Amino acid sequence: MAWSFDEYTLETGFTNAENLPYASLKEFFALVETGATHEEAIENLRSAYEKRLEFLRESGDEIPVPGGPKEKAKFASTERMSRLDGPAAHFLENVLGTSYATSFVSDESMLCDWESYVGDRQDVIDRTKAVYGVDISEVYDKPLADVLEYIKRTKKSLWKRVFRKVRRIGH
Repeated sequence: MAWSFDEYTLETGFTNAENLPYASLKEFFALVETGATHEEAIENLRSAYEKRLEFLRESGDEIPVPGGPKEKAKFASTERMSRLDGPAAHFLENVLGTSYATSFVSDESMLCDWESYVGDRQDVIDRTKAVYGVDISEVYDKPLADVLEYIKRTKKSLWKRVFRKVRRIGH
């Protein structure tokens, strides 16, 4: 059975770090959105809720019951990313300005998870083009593993040159 957004337990407050209004649904793990106002945070949460429902349906996972216990954290596989850890480390450092070693990157990780590190979606696309000479616009909404494999297919010679160098340096 599918329940509506309004049947779930809505929680609102202010973030600790920047004192931004936030909204969350108690029954969902890590389903939290912020906004300039609580009303905007709730509207952002409605959109995120729809995306989460779509994901849960596609993955065959249970949809939390309104008023029920909080959804448990479930970590995604890292199998594909472990085969791409050299390129992923290079990408996170040179495009996103963060460390792969201190990040949890799963096979389901998306670039939007790191947008705030460099600005926004377009900034990530522009930085990728500057570093790799590849426009990732058409694969941006796919998992990071797909984006890295797209860069590899698009720029094979660069891929080999950059990652041969990374292996020599010891990454």
